[in-house]
Amino acid sequence: MRFRKLWLILGTILIASALCGWAAIHWLSPRSYVWREVESSDNQFRVSFPGTPSTSQKADKSADGRIFVSTIIRSSPVRGVIYAVGWWENPSQRDQTTDELFAHFRECNISVFHGAVSQKDAEVQGHPAKYTFVLTGNGLIVENLAIRVGPRVYSLSVLDSSAYLEKENIQRFFYSFTLR
Repeated sequence: MRFRKLWLILGTILIASALCGWAAIHWLSPRSYVWREVESSDNQFRVSFPGTPSTSQKADKSADGRIFVSTIIRSSPVRGVIYAVGWWENPSQRDQTTDELFAHFRECNISVFHGAVSQKDAEVQGHPAKYTFVLTGNGLIVENLAIRVGPRVYSLSVLDSSAYLEKENIQRFFYSFTLR
C-alpha cells in the first residue's frame, strides 16, 4: 500500500514536470504564421502580415473641420492578437512639428488604453519615427511604430491580449514595412 502511494506521487510529479516542460517550450517559441506581403492601394509601401489581412477606409474630420480619409489594413491571425497598419494625411497635422505629432500619439495611447506607456525615438528609412510600448492593467500589450513621411503618418500596431508576447513576430512585422 505504501509502495503504491509512492509510485502514484512519483508518477504525478513526472507527468506534471513533462507538462510544465512542454508548456515552457511552446510558450517561449514564436507562433508559426503564414505571412503575406501586401502592397498599399496607392503603391506607397509594402508590409508583411501574418494571416490574411483586410482593408477598410473611413472619412475622418480634422481639428479644423476638413475631411480626410484614413485607411487601415488589419489581420488577426489568432484570437486576441491584431496586426494593423493605418495611414492618413490629416490637414490639421501638416503644420505640426514631428514632436507635437508624436506627443499626440502618446496622449492618445494613454487615454485609450489607460496603461503604462514607454516611448523611444526611432528612424525608418530616413524618416522620423516613434516606438511606443503600452502595458495595461488587464494584461493587454500594445506595440506601435508611428512614422512621419512628409504630410502622411503611418501607424503600425500590434495589440495582444493573449498573454503570449510575440516579440519575434512583432519585429518581423515592423521590419517588413518598406516605403517605395
